[in-house]
Amino acid sequence: MKRSDSHTKALIAAITETSHDAFVAIDSDGRIAHWNTIAENIFGWARAEALGRPMAELIIPVDQRHAHSAGMSRYRETGRGKVVNRRIKMTAERRTGERFPVEMTISEGIEDGELIFFAFIHDSSERQQAEAELLHLARTDMLTQLPNRRYFIEQLDAAMARAKRHRRTMAVFFMDIDRFKTINDSLGHETGDVVLQEFARRLRMALREVDFAARLGGDEFIVIAEDIDLGASAAVIAQKIIESMRAPFDLDGRQLKVTTSIGVARYSGEKIDASALIRRADQALYQAKRSGRNAFRIAEDNPESPELAKEATPVPLVQFVAKAASQKLDLHSFMQESLSSIRRHLGMDVAFISQFLDGRRFFRAVDSEGDVASIEVGGSDPLEDSYCQRVVDGRLPELMPDAFENQEAMSLPATAIVPVRAHLSVPIRLSNGEIYGTYCCFSHTADQSLNDRDLGMLRVFADFLAKQIEIGN
Repeated sequence: MKRSDSHTKALIAAITETSHDAFVAIDSDGRIAHWNTIAENIFGWARAEALGRPMAELIIPVDQRHAHSAGMSRYRETGRGKVVNRRIKMTAERRTGERFPVEMTISEGIEDGELIFFAFIHDSSERQQAEAELLHLARTDMLTQLPNRRYFIEQLDAAMARAKRHRRTMAVFFMDIDRFKTINDSLGHETGDVVLQEFARRLRMALREVDFAARLGGDEFIVIAEDIDLGASAAVIAQKIIESMRAPFDLDGRQLKVTTSIGVARYSGEKIDASALIRRADQALYQAKRSGRNAFRIAEDNPESPELAKEATPVPLVQFVAKAASQKLDLHSFMQESLSSIRRHLGMDVAFISQFLDGRRFFRAVDSEGDVASIEVGGSDPLEDSYCQRVVDGRLPELMPDAFENQEAMSLPATAIVPVRAHLSVPIRLSNGEIYGTYCCFSHTADQSLNDRDLGMLRVFADFLAKQIEIGN
């Protein structure tokens, strides 16, 4: 039995009323013929208010109504339209004037012998908000609320493309928190997290609004600064970041001094990819570490190798040479001043000079970060139990980026008790071949950046000291 038109209309009404989407129908003149309850809820117009009125007046934003009207006219004339029988995304407008995103599916039909357009309209604002929140989570470091590594890489690629296209200069600032591992180990990871959060807050405050800051992970942060000149702008930004950390960090009443070292790499469109630019900034960062920390270094704009940063004579060494040249230092002062300069240059925690006497190691001079050395001048211990003896006789290497990775070093109690991680030690050899003792530096954290150049610098100091010892004797 064929259903009557009234039954069909009743079925359509039942379906549209139970739909989760707004159901709107308009006649060939664009006037509303159907308007379900969901349409009332979404757009704010009651059914009685909507029926018979042009749809454009109720849900189409003012600046889009002309295009809507032109599309309707074109379809009536040609039978072709860009939106019919397709699911489209567009912006709609509520009665309040609020604009919001919708997805709409439009089809055509015949009702009472007249052309009519049916549209199911889905309010996608909640879904878009959820998608935006998920995207934010995927791009954000949850601890500091800065963008994360993933988002940084996206931004760096885009910034480099803009710099090349517009022939402008940008810079990457690679930084970390000086001695952050010591903070974590001594004060706990919760305190370390607070330090990271405060560091991120101060970093944001130090930058221009147009700059982009991100946390790469751990205590490593990075900044993209676009549209800078080749002169002082990069230096000004780096110095401002350093200055922003000058005031002590207040950690529940505990005042903690926190500093940062920064490596800067500039880019003006040369043939270099993002990873090479980051490596260039990273190398400049290590030069800043070598200069005594709490400093910045700017890599060459066009080095022969992207990994090589501009090499300048480190500040602590310059200060020592200047002082040694202008003043006649006695042996003890020479030991102390040289230790201080080499320790700061290498960024180590402790430096000392030992003397071997009667099977024991005596500490003749000690310099340490914050005067918290685990050894003191005048102290001694059995020579056989020391790193010094084992370096001299070859059982230990002169350079160890991490003593925890050396089986011989791990057999010594001092490795765990002190603790010793990064370690440099060379013999102080007198002109007659006699071993006076050793010239040593070590840190409580590993340092994989130590290299043969650092070891060579230590040997130079040990040779100078041997001459001073012979003169003094």
